[in-house]
Amino acid sequence: MTGGASALLTAPAGDLSLADRRATTTGLLESGAPIEAVNAVRKHLSATKGGQLARLAAPATVVTFALSDVVGNDLSVVGSEPTVPDGTTHADTLDVLDRYDVAVPAAVRTPLEAGAAGDVREMPGAGDAAFDRAETHLVGTNSEALEAAAAAAADAGYNPLL
Repeated sequence: MTGGASALLTAPAGDLSLADRRATTTGLLESGAPIEAVNAVRKHLSATKGGQLARLAAPATVVTFALSDVVGNDLSVVGSEPTVPDGTTHADTLDVLDRYDVAVPAAVRTPLEAGAAGDVREMPGAGDAAFDRAETHLVGTNSEALEAAAAAAADAGYNPLL
């Protein structure tokens, strides 16, 4: 998994259309919401993100190698991590949409509201059996990439500043 994986692993949940998801993502990105908030919503509109791929694969062994492009390296945010427990709820997604004033199609808001009311299953969280045979390895981060680039620049005779 790397940054951008969220956009590439697209499997809309339920009856959502790709157009509904695209409109929602565009609204979120244009709102200025941080990536954690954007991905919280995107996970709840997906059949695979937010630990759901691990749920679908269970009881198979799932091993993920992640390259983080997220400040703080929160693995649940990298690529809307489909194989890591999710800590967000449907109510959190509605809060994001309201806080950043993001208008979404009814086909998006209705299932989020149903989830917040307890009528739709939440993403698998910590302790879910989906993760009994799942492991994730962080193999690279932004800071490691910057340090390697600085070392290469220094080797080439430059005076890098991070």
